[in-house]
Amino acid sequence: MQNIKEKYLERVQELILKGEVYSQVQRSTIEAWKKIRDAAAHGKHGEYTENQVKDFLSGLRRFIGEYLG
Repeated sequence: MQNIKEKYLERVQELILKGEVYSQVQRSTIEAWKKIRDAAAHGKHGEYTENQVKDFLSGLRRFIGEYLG
């Protein structure tokens, strides 16, 4: 069962896609970042690699600069 935060994030992403703020590809990338973050937060360190975390962080910084900067 999804919690309120997950439902909220999904709804925000749907609205952003409808407004054509970013593409479906970018949404998929954000979903992948979310999975890495969730795995790390729950101590599931075998579910991601160091390089995936580095890519996540650099991608997130790029995203913030492009969409929120």
